[in-house]
Amino acid sequence: MLKKCLSNVKANIIGALLMPFMLLACADEIKVKTPSDAIFDSVSEAANGGHRSEEHIARNAFRHPVETLAFFWPAAGYDCG
Repeated sequence: MLKKCLSNVKANIIGALLMPFMLLACADEIKVKTPSDAIFDSVSEAANGGHRSEEHIARNAFRHPVETLAFFWPAAGYDCG
């Protein structure tokens, strides 16, 4: 009984380790999305806009709002406010 259980555990571990490689082998092409310049520019304008206080804008150096929002690729028309 224990031998059969260990065999099943081994099979599951091997399957889990091989799964990413099997998925990559089946993929025709891998598409990587990157934020467009327009999105990066609009997020940058929002992060440094007149609606924010100087103290909040100064925190941008530590909080990285432009990089964070660009990472999540907000769609056109996305309302950050």
